[in-house]
Amino acid sequence: MQFISNYYNIRLQIKEINTLIAENFDQYPNIIDIDVEGFDYQILDSLDTDKYPVEIIMCECIENDVHLINLLKRKGYRI
Repeated sequence: MQFISNYYNIRLQIKEINTLIAENFDQYPNIIDIDVEGFDYQILDSLDTDKYPVEIIMCECIENDVHLINLLKRKGYRI
């Protein structure tokens, strides 16, 4: 059996979440859904919830991910 796959290297500019919100929304979104394969903590940690008090944040959380759960609680969210 032969497996054939085509991979392409694509360079993308990475933008910080607060910059994405500022550049793409007249008013901050009510809901943010993050699916970034393991970088949820870093992105949510950098989210300025004072400037962008998003009502609902959806993200992947490994069961009992204490660091992410504590971060969200410190930012005023219920799990």
